[in-house]
Amino acid sequence: MKTTLRIADIPITLEADILKGNKKKFKVFETDQKADGMKVEYIREETLELPEETVSFDDTIKWAAGSKEEEASKLYIINRDSREVAYKVSADLNWKEVRVSCGVKEARPLNSFLYSLGEITFRNRILSYDGLVIHGSAIQWEKKGIIFSGPSGMGKSTQSKLWRKYKRAEMINDDRPAIRVIDGVPYVYGTLWNGARGKCTNKSAPLAAIVLLEQEKQNKLERLGKAEAVNKLMPRSFLPFNSPENMDKALKNLENIVTVTPVFYLKCRPDREAVELLYQCLK
Repeated sequence: MKTTLRIADIPITLEADILKGNKKKFKVFETDQKADGMKVEYIREETLELPEETVSFDDTIKWAAGSKEEEASKLYIINRDSREVAYKVSADLNWKEVRVSCGVKEARPLNSFLYSLGEITFRNRILSYDGLVIHGSAIQWEKKGIIFSGPSGMGKSTQSKLWRKYKRAEMINDDRPAIRVIDGVPYVYGTLWNGARGKCTNKSAPLAAIVLLEQEKQNKLERLGKAEAVNKLMPRSFLPFNSPENMDKALKNLENIVTVTPVFYLKCRPDREAVELLYQCLK
């Protein structure tokens, strides 16, 4: 099985000829265009073992340093129930060439690309395209993109919903939108990873604003300076803490994004007034 996806205008070739997988969710992002963007190859391995020295940021995700250039990063996905290694991911420094070894117990291993395995590989690869993936809810309004971001529970999806209700905005992505700066212009893209929302979109738009949210009893909006915008967006961005080289690249991309994108801090209620307050700044 071989298919090419195009996510954030980055071609990604999946090769898994001997493996079963559900291509239905890939349909929105499938393309006939062939380009040398990223290759993810799946293979079977009888035994997958976790090395002694790993770094863990999650109880099911562990990292290890590679011993050679083509395996600069190694990622292990642990089965939450059996605690066995389900997948081993080996990637070069730029995540252009990725090999996924999967255990024999994985019945539909290609589906892993729909979840954490695919998301992690993509958000590392987009760093080489002047981009980042952030935690937020992105909409398209009058051919402009807006991203609402903030800690969980701050109302990202609620503000997106209000804009769809009152300003006829359309959803781009409700959990993991991607941002790229191309020829000095920031763009927001839908991705395959959309949180609890089942439907993914392959939309994109020039990014007009990033809006950081905080729930308050009164609506108040301020535009942040570059340094403060970077500091507040870092916890909302998916950064490669396992790789100093890629971390430098990610922070540079984040700085470039906020240099060309207005970043606002919106203290707000979940009401129409909050929508109108931001609307007046963007119209």
